[in-house]
Amino acid sequence: MNLFTAKASTRMKEVGIKKAIGAERKSLIIQYLSESLLISLISLIFALLFVELLLPQFNNITGKQLSLNFNSGILITFLSIAVITGL
Repeated sequence: MNLFTAKASTRMKEVGIKKAIGAERKSLIIQYLSESLLISLISLIFALLFVELLLPQFNNITGKQLSLNFNSGILITFLSIAVITGL
């Protein structure tokens, strides 16, 4: 998300060109919101994948037996956090 906001100045040029070509405000808003949501959801997938892959090594290092059980409540919570972050 930090990299995304850091590139905002270069995206201003893109917005200017799209407006000059004839893009409507609504289509630009939808495009940028969908890009932000997509980045947030991809980040969530990578984070869950990394946790699943690295949890056994973490348990070995710490000497604990932590486990991650994915149920529908947890997945909905993670998904809602990702959507709120994307928006």
